[in-house]
Amino acid sequence: PARSRWLMQQLNIDVQQLPKVNCVEFNDWINQIKPHKATLIYATDFMGNPSSMFGHTLLRLDPKDQKQLNLVSYAVNYAATVKGDDNWSYAWKGLTGQYPGEYSIMPY
Repeated sequence: PARSRWLMQQLNIDVQQLPKVNCVEFNDWINQIKPHKATLIYATDFMGNPSSMFGHTLLRLDPKDQKQLNLVSYAVNYAATVKGDDNWSYAWKGLTGQYPGEYSIMPY
């Protein structure tokens, strides 16, 4: 939806010219998350460690109707998928992008 909206603005496309699209799965998902604003979260208290500071970041999606606390927010995370006990080469593989990554979304 965001890409479509951007393309319509950039190319001056009239929304009436496009076919009506209804994705039930997307509507269910967006109505559960109810994103209004996003906050970048660094999940470490030690900023002197680059692997923790940049290796543990996520986006918190907050709904508009949230009054206090972040109990109904969701977190979008991108993390390396590490399998096995890869002790000495763990840091090198992480820094050079040798682990596959995947997105996840879960309650914050």
